[in-house]
Amino acid sequence: MAGEAIKVVARFRPPSAREAASQQSAPAFRFADDGRTVSLAEDGGASHTFDAVLPMWATQAETYGHVSGIVDAVLQGYNGTILAYGQTGSGKTHSVMGTAADPGVLPRAVQHLFESLSGAEFDLTCSYLEIYKEVVRDLLETDRPTDRQSLLAGGAAGGRAIRETAKAGVYVEGLRHMKVASEADVLEVLQCGTPLGNAHRMVSATLMNSQSSRSHALLTLTLQQTSSDGSVRVSKLNIADLAGSEKISKTGAAGGTLRAGVTLDEAKKINGSLSALSHVISALADGKAHAHVPYRNSKLTRVLQESLGGTR
Repeated sequence: MAGEAIKVVARFRPPSAREAASQQSAPAFRFADDGRTVSLAEDGGASHTFDAVLPMWATQAETYGHVSGIVDAVLQGYNGTILAYGQTGSGKTHSVMGTAADPGVLPRAVQHLFESLSGAEFDLTCSYLEIYKEVVRDLLETDRPTDRQSLLAGGAAGGRAIRETAKAGVYVEGLRHMKVASEADVLEVLQCGTPLGNAHRMVSATLMNSQSSRSHALLTLTLQQTSSDGSVRVSKLNIADLAGSEKISKTGAAGGTLRAGVTLDEAKKINGSLSALSHVISALADGKAHAHVPYRNSKLTRVLQESLGGTR
């Protein structure tokens, strides 16, 4: 985005009912008045500094306020990406989606876009995919049970290929793009219980979360704006709800609804792709000219290549 490459906001959630019941809710953090530093109550009080720190009492509106500049940059023609990254059960999906009464980053970003574009000439399309065990799947296609069963068994049926051309850049072959004309159009795609979107995501119970997302989900809004002189400007906003990083022993991922080999493989693939993402972000944050950025080390980083790099 314009002005800065990477911004990290650390959000802390309150104790869950399970944690409170098991008396695991003793204060573990101390928040500095600068709004950027947090200290551990244990481990000698080691402190960590971020671009912003949001304590447990921070609202969804405050959270969105720290990333709204990315949407402003997209409106100016830049590509932008918002990633929800964290341990299983840390509240990523709540921060991204929220509820109807208390919407998260994604619904607020969509509202921001349409309010800013009121009266302008534009086209907006959305795509929605998941990456499960390094297989790219289109969440806007009607689910085919055989594909789902194959994925659970370790196959790649229905997986989409990632391509690159000089004209189109990096893209997912055959990915469906839906034209959207309102906030309601976008949110309908994401609603559970419809034949599209979140109803198709791969989830499983772990000890940390009864409905843990086992895949990375990526919504991409592609904005094409036409100016008064007829020139066209295209930009993309990616919002990703990433699968939770985890220690297998802590989450109990070796048991649950799937056989041990599959869930262990899930955890390895999730952690591997998140590690690849951290390497890409580290390389970008380094800021060295002509430095190698390892986008090809995972499907996640490959799909996000253009937006993580800013513009094509």
